[in-house]
Formats: sequence, C-alpha cells, structure tokens
Amino acid sequence: MTTQYISGAGGIASEGQVGTGSVTQRLPFSRVHIFGAKTQRDEAIRTEAPTVASLDEHRSHVVLAIISAACFLEAIAHEVVLDAHEKGHTYPSMAGLSEALVKAVAALESKLNDELGSSLGLFNRILVAAGRQPFDIATQPHLGAEHLFWLRNALVHARPADTATSPIGTNHKRPKQTVEALRAYAFALNPRFSAESSNAEWPDRFIGAGCARWAVDTAETFAQAFVARLGVALWW
Repeated sequence: MTTQYISGAGGIASEGQVGTGSVTQRLPFSRVHIFGAKTQRDEAIRTEAPTVASLDEHRSHVVLAIISAACFLEAIAHEVVLDAHEKGHTYPSMAGLSEALVKAVAALESKLNDELGSSLGLFNRILVAAGRQPFDIATQPHLGAEHLFWLRNALVHARPADTATSPIGTNHKRPKQTVEALRAYAFALNPRFSAESSNAEWPDRFIGAGCARWAVDTAETFAQAFVARLGVALWW
C-alpha cells in the first residue's frame, strides 16, 4: 500500500493511503492567509473613495490586508519546519532537499515555541540548517519583511494615543522608527487626507490602499526569495 499525495490549487491539500478510501487533510494556511491579504487589499483599493465606503470600513480592509500578509509569512516558516519534522524528505513540499538536510530543518521544531523561534528569525535558521545562504537582515527583502512585522505589531497591539505625541502608540517599541521606515517606501498615502490637512501621518494618511499594496507585495517578495534560496517549489 502506497501513500498518495493529492495536490490542490497552490499547494498540497491532502494525503491518503491508496485503496483505503480515506484521505487525511493537511491544509497549508499560508495559502489561506495570502488569499485573504489579497482579497482585503483589493477591497481597500475599491473602498478608498469616500463616496464608496465609510472611513472605518476602508481602514478595516487595509488593516486586515497588513495582518494577513504578516500571518502568511509566519505560516510559511512554520509549515517548512513542521513538514520536515512530521513528514520527512519524501513529502512533496520538501522536494529539492536531501534527507540529511530535511532532518536538520526538522530539528528546529523544538524551537517553534521558544523566544528564539520568532517567525522572521526562523527563516534564516531554516536556511542555515539546510546549508543555504541566509538573508542579510540589513537589506531587502529581509528589511521589508521586518518593517511589515513592525507595522503588524503596531496595529495588533494598538492603544488609544495622542497622535501628536505618540505616532504609533505608547505601547509600541518602535514608534518613530516604524513611521520613518514606512515613509521611506514612498507608497501612495490615503487620498482622503491631503498633505495640507491637519490629520496626522499616522494613522490617517498611512493607512490606505497604498499601504495594503505594499504589505502584500513585501510579503510575497520575501516569501518567493526564501523559497528560491531554500531550493523548493512554491506550495501556496
């Protein structure tokens, strides 16, 4: 009796034993998160005009696009390690890596819940374990992914704050750095607020369709670069 892998659109959807009539689902949530990020990005673009939707509705689409884009990257790192640990080198998502290298990646499973197992840092640990060149954390595309995580954290852990004195919120570790980092990408700001308006740069002008586009593009660029370095095929 052999194991049959059934590929779904964009990745491995399930597996089962041939002749048993049963199939065990194994869903890569990276596929779900990037689909959600793109859907919310498109809705952010559609609702940016004030005649189409309220400001709160528009902002909700932008925020969800950003959060889903970051979740997409977190899912990828965990899927690689767990596929290596639970399935081994014969699993389709591990194609391109030798059995020894897959075992080295699988050994990272114990660190997934450790502080040292932060998702962004995990990408380089995977690459090193697989004998691949790690990312330079001070350059793109790693730097963009780091800024995406900063932005996600600023939104997820946001607290009401006076934007004139605390542009991202008093609880956020890098308020000034995050605003400066985002400004450097020069994505289109929310046209509902002109540069001459009294509205703050954060969140009013930053949280717009341009930011949603940047978040999705940044996540996809980093993910594709990671897969290319690792030497495996896309699965989302």
